[in-house]
Order: sequence, then structure tokens, then C-alpha cells
Amino acid sequence: MKNEKWFPAFQLKALKLTHCNLHAIPSFLLYQYDLLSLDLSHNKLVGTFPSWLLVNNTNLRGMYLGNNTFSGTLKLSNTKHNSIEALDISHNNFNGQLPKNISKILSNSLWLLFMSSNSFEGNLPLSMGEMKALERMDLSNNHFSGELPSDFLIGCFSLGFLNLSNNNFHGQIFPQYMNLPQLEFIYLNDNNFSGKIEKGLLNSMSLEALDISNNKVSSQVPNWIDNFSNLEFLLMSKNLLEGNIPVQLSRLSSLTILDVFENRLTRPITSFDFSIIQELFMQKNAFTGPIPKSLFRSSELLMLNLRDNQFSGSIPNMINKHSSLRVLLLGGNHLEGPIPNQLCQLRNLSILDLSYNRLNGTIPPFLLG
Repeated sequence: MKNEKWFPAFQLKALKLTHCNLHAIPSFLLYQYDLLSLDLSHNKLVGTFPSWLLVNNTNLRGMYLGNNTFSGTLKLSNTKHNSIEALDISHNNFNGQLPKNISKILSNSLWLLFMSSNSFEGNLPLSMGEMKALERMDLSNNHFSGELPSDFLIGCFSLGFLNLSNNNFHGQIFPQYMNLPQLEFIYLNDNNFSGKIEKGLLNSMSLEALDISNNKVSSQVPNWIDNFSNLEFLLMSKNLLEGNIPVQLSRLSSLTILDVFENRLTRPITSFDFSIIQELFMQKNAFTGPIPKSLFRSSELLMLNLRDNQFSGSIPNMINKHSSLRVLLLGGNHLEGPIPNQLCQLRNLSILDLSYNRLNGTIPPFLLG
């Protein structure tokens, strides 16, 4: 029996056909009206967005079409979809702007919206600020531009996960009026955000991951950063940050990764406690003074990159015999004196760079194999 002539006698509640090498949406779905969940992700489906699936299945709660080859603009029907809670169309070839009335059409109960890795462009619709139930949104790897609407930064107060990375957004980062109190993970990297880090971010006290790398953020790292007691990942590389690393960062007992690579940071960092950090990237700044001995006393540190700064003095010779350090990059500084034999205690070390310094003396035998 040919598929196009098949009229199924059943009505499905859920259907999952992932990784099935499908090139077209099964035609029997034209006769399904009671679906609650539909997952056709990870196939080779082509064509435009199948809005008819939402129209036919008015109780549909989850629609997962990610990792296919759908294309064209996102054309939604004019019918409001009162039940939809999760929509994933990431990793396709959709383009154009999002519908201006997107929040009027999609349900007020929508909590997940994934549209990453497409070719969407233009500003975010003002109506997105009306998505009060939205908890997880990923619009990364598109061509969106413009400033984030104020209604969005205030109205989507349920957001816990927000990924806008790899777009062309610009404007003030974390404006004063921002109010996203449930935010735990926010990724704004690889955009054109600018200005200083405003206290609007303080309304997101549950932050665990903050990535603003590769933007145009200026001024200093704020000393109120220690208010984020759950912060584990702080990524701020490739910006215009200046001044020093505030000692308040030492009070973040959960911080495991700190990345301030390629900024304009200066001043010694001897007062900073690095005992809990696992990965530290401080290369390509203008840090001065000696390398803190606490870095070599830590048993947690795995990666240390201090390349291309202005660190001076000698390499610390007080090494923790329980150190877990695997990568140590100190090249391109003003370090002098001998290479301490104590480095041989770093038994997990696999990469070491001491080039372009002012070191002298003999090379320890452990470095010669």
C-alpha cells in the first residue's frame, strides 16, 4: 500500500521519528488531530515550516524539528496556538525576520523556544516581551541585529537560560532597567554589545554562567560581582575591559573558570585568591608585578595561561605536590631568574611555555627528557 493512500484508523498522542533519514514529513500526519508531542528532529526534512501541524493538532504541546533542512521564512498561521509549550526548529535553513506577532500566535504557556543555527535576521520583535512563561530561549548562530527590546529584558521574567551568542546585536549590555530574576545561564558572546556592565545584571542573582566574550564592553570588572554566589563560569575575553581584577571575585566560592583573555587589564593580581579556580585565562593583557604564589599552591588549577603580559620577577618555586596543573603558559612576559626545579613536581603537566622571557641559568634535566 502506498503511503499517500493510507488513511490510518488511529489517532496518536505522541510520535517520535528521530534519526530515520526522512526526506519528507510522513503523509499520514495529515490525518492526525490529537497529537500532544511530535519529534521529527535529526532527519533530512525539507520545505517550509509545516504550520499545518499546529493547526491540525490544536492540543500539540511539543514540536521538535531541529537538525533538518527546512528553509524559507518562519510563516505561522494566524490561528493562536493555545497549547504549544516547546518549539525547537534549531539547525535548519530558515531565514528572514521573525513574525512581528509571534507572541500573539504562540501560546502564553510557551516555555522553550530554540531557533539556533539558522539564518534569521533583523531585530527581535517587540512582542517577544509578552512571552511571560518563556524559560529557555536559544537564538544563537543567526544574523539577528539591533538592540534588545526593553520589553523583552523586562517582560520575559521567567527566563532561566538565554543564548544570543554569535549574532550582530548591539547596544548597552545589561541596562539598568533589565529585570530577569530567574536567569541562571546567559550567553551574549560574539556580538557587538558595548558600554559598561550596569547594575541591571544584579537583578539576576541566580547566575551560574555568564559569557560576554568578544564584544565591545568597556570600563572595569565591577566590584559587586561577588553578589553572584552561584557563579561558576565567568567568560569576558576579547573586550575593552581595563583596570584590575577586583578582589571580590575571590569570594565566589563556586567559580571554576575565569577568562579575561585579550582585554586592557593592568595592575598586579597578588591579592587575588585563586584557590578554587580550575581554568584561568589572562593572556594578552597588561598585568604587571609578580605571579601570585597561590597559583602554584592550588590543588584545583588545571589550566593557567598568563602569556603576553608584563609579569616580572621569578617563577614561583613553591609547588603543591598535589597540583593538578596540566597546562602552564607563561611566555611573553618579563620573568627572570632560573627555571625552578620544583616544576618537576607538576606530574600532570603536559604543555609548558616559558618562551620570550628573561630567564637564565641551566635548563632543569626534567625538561630535557
